[in-house]
Amino acid sequence: MYEDNLIPLFETVGIVLQFRLMMNHSGRNRGFAYIIYLDPNDGHRAIGNLNNILVSSWCRLQLCISKNTRTLWLDNVMDGLDVSDVVNLILDKVDPKEICYYMRRGRPCYLLHFSSHREAALSRKVLLRELMDFGPSARGNWDLYESP
Repeated sequence: MYEDNLIPLFETVGIVLQFRLMMNHSGRNRGFAYIIYLDPNDGHRAIGNLNNILVSSWCRLQLCISKNTRTLWLDNVMDGLDVSDVVNLILDKVDPKEICYYMRRGRPCYLLHFSSHREAALSRKVLLRELMDFGPSARGNWDLYESP
């Protein structure tokens, strides 16, 4: 299934502002997409009307509301790096609109806030690819507890 089949289906519910079908490096559909409707209520209506319908002989739609996460966390940075070193290292790699530092269980933790989910997703790729620059035990991922 590709955009030419899916967009008309979702347009039966309301005006689609944006449709992003996630693809792998070989150009194949990864099996999920993001849709933004002009009217946010249409997203809920799409879930009610289209969830679990059969769209091909082997594929049912599974719909849910996606969280527009814009925050990443980074912790377990190597000892010996002070806060300014870590902030400068972050800024060499990505461009968050804000970096917050706090202590969690006696260890430094950094929250990186971005202007959009797309910016955060692209930055997450960069940070995870270059995580070793922050130390062998460094960890980073989405902040799933961020406020809406």
